[in-house]
Amino acid sequence: MQDEKLIREIVSNVIDTLKQSGYINNSPKNCVPVGISNRHLHLSRGDVDSLFGKSYRLTKMKDLSQPGQFACEEVVEVWVGDRVIKNVRILGPE
Repeated sequence: MQDEKLIREIVSNVIDTLKQSGYINNSPKNCVPVGISNRHLHLSRGDVDSLFGKSYRLTKMKDLSQPGQFACEEVVEVWVGDRVIKNVRILGPE
């Protein structure tokens, strides 16, 4: 239950941030379909450089059902305040 509460809090914070930045609003034409899966995230090239070093290449673990996407060997911890979600799998490509 603790993980579910933390996930809801994270999603709420992300949505609020996107609304404040103008990336999304409540208009149906501006909605983005979102799929939620167990503990994974997508990173930009800049994010990978920041986390692992410039020009680092993610290590493919296995292909996913979505064409061109794959699960990586790399995992990270996601911190929200003093709470942490461990072993969050990175999905590629950047």
